[in-house]
Order: sequence, then C-alpha cells, then structure tokens
Amino acid sequence: MIEISTNSPPAYLHAAPTPVTIPAGKGTVCGDLVLPNGATGLVLFVRVDGKYRDYPNDRRVADMFAKYKLATLLIDLSSAGGQRDVRVLADLLVHVLRWLHENPATAHLPLGCFGIDVGAAVALTAAGLPESPVQAVVARDGQFEPAAESLSRITFPILMIAGNDPEGIQHCKATLEKIKPRSTLNVVPHATKSFAEPGALEDAAQLAALWFTEHLVPN
Repeated sequence: MIEISTNSPPAYLHAAPTPVTIPAGKGTVCGDLVLPNGATGLVLFVRVDGKYRDYPNDRRVADMFAKYKLATLLIDLSSAGGQRDVRVLADLLVHVLRWLHENPATAHLPLGCFGIDVGAAVALTAAGLPESPVQAVVARDGQFEPAAESLSRITFPILMIAGNDPEGIQHCKATLEKIKPRSTLNVVPHATKSFAEPGALEDAAQLAALWFTEHLVPN
C-alpha cells in the first residue's frame, strides 16, 4: 500500500510541452512531450476515448508528475481512425514505445505507462509483449477485460487506482488475482469513478508518481 505524503515534492524546473510526431506503421501518432530538468523516468499516458488535448486533467496530472522529475508523453491514438480494438491500438503503442526507447532525448529514461479506462488494457497489452521496455504500469479506473490474454505474461509491477466504488474495486481485485506479484490496489476513499471531487485527482496523481518513482529503474 502506497501512502499519500503530506510533504512537498522536490523542486523542479518547468519544461513546456514539445509537440512530437511519431511514425507508427503506415501512419503517425502525435503527442506532447515534457522533459523536466533532471528527469529520472518517463511516463506515457494512454487514453483511447479522445484526443489528449480534450482532457486538461491529464495535463494537470502530467504537471504533477514533473514535480517528481518524471517526464511525460501525452499521445493521440485517433490516428487509428476511431479504432477501439485493443490489439490494434497496442500495436500503435509499441511504435511509440520503440521511438521513446531509441530517441536520443529519451533513450536513457526508464519507461512506464499510465492507462486510463480502456487505455489501461491497451497499455497492459503493449507492455506485456516480448522485449517491451516498459518497467511499470499504473491503471486509473481501468478496464481490463480486453487485456485478459496478456495478464498471464505480465512480469512488471502494476498499481491500480480506484475511487470508492465497490464494483470497480471488486473488478480490480479480480484482475489482480490473475497477475503475478508486485502489483497492488490503492483506493482513494473520497473519490468516485470520475475523480472529480476536490483533491481526488491530486491524490491519485501522487499515488501514481510515487509508484513510478519507486519502480522505474535507470537504464
């Protein structure tokens, strides 16, 4: 169980998002990359229900990650033409992960994925493939059924973050039983499924940042 800290995170130098275009098969994936000074890891945000710029809360979470010296990449998977097939989207994600692993500006940073809703299944599917560079995954309000075939192959640590929703909590617990050790569930007790309550998003972001800080090991 990760405890939410009341201490201020380390100071950091703010870095503005840099737009990137990543070759992905026959198409491209667009995103915003943020590399804070002294970054010790990089977290790829995975969401499939819209463009990343449509979700300002994701940018808020990314800004909070930067306080823990975590670089972030928010991506747009709409290049798949509205595709919601998890395996197709996971293949796109593999191209993004490979680009991060080979790009001189990010190659030295250990990689993690932050999956939201169905994006959690996409992240787990891509990260569970052979030779994946992903070291850890955090799933918030995750939908895991589409990744069922990948769960038995997962060897990296996973943190699931849920609001105080009995059905969602039970769903996470059932999924954890299918995954190898080093994975856990944290419940934000004052949050609902949307994490719209005051302080809920910040608490979830801190839990995720602490998890990545602990489990992303320098290359």
